[in-house]
Amino acid sequence: MIVKKVLIAIQARNGSTRLPGKWNIPINGATVLERVIGQAQSSASFINNGKGDVEASACLVVPVGDPIVKKFGHKITIFQGSEFDVLSRYHDACERMGCDYIVRITADCPMLPAFVITKHILTATKHGFDYVTNTREEIRTCPDGHDVEVISSRLMKWAHETATADHDREHVTTIIKSRFPLWARDANIISYTDDSHLKISIDTPEDLEFIKTYDALISKKIDCAKQMSAGFFRI
Repeated sequence: MIVKKVLIAIQARNGSTRLPGKWNIPINGATVLERVIGQAQSSASFINNGKGDVEASACLVVPVGDPIVKKFGHKITIFQGSEFDVLSRYHDACERMGCDYIVRITADCPMLPAFVITKHILTATKHGFDYVTNTREEIRTCPDGHDVEVISSRLMKWAHETATADHDREHVTTIIKSRFPLWARDANIISYTDDSHLKISIDTPEDLEFIKTYDALISKKIDCAKQMSAGFFRI
């Protein structure tokens, strides 16, 4: 049996211009980055307990010397690289781990559920797609904050070798979306409802306050569900 290796790579850094250190801000008992790591690791764990044909792990990709390294270096694998050439961070992590697919999620999405990550990974690995995402703006249905991109190793290598503009090096997959190669195969994940108007990622202090309120509301409903029923499952 051929086992496909998947790396869930969380893009993170301390230096945010609008909300510095947002990764370390607590929301309902866990920091923003701890929540994202938890969901990534939950997705990897679910996949690793599957049929055995896909092996997944999670990591951080951060700028060299970032304070995040000191706090999380003993908890999760970390790859360090250029602060602004984020594409090289992803490419190098993919190369060093020898993975077949690398997943891009970002540390400003504390409400990203594990099952969304898992859906993207299994769609890519089962059908052999080079790029699977829910982020294409013209057909987007997911909230801003549920963004996931799964990229095959060969497409990541192509992007790394092709992208020359600073914008494409910083934003990783803009070169893939704007110049998708003819040899590659892609798929888009579409929801049954359109929630694209909802913003649950963190860029500003206002975003943070909204998410704290939003999360508190969900937490109350979870507590209520636990009291009302014998079983409780969160998708």
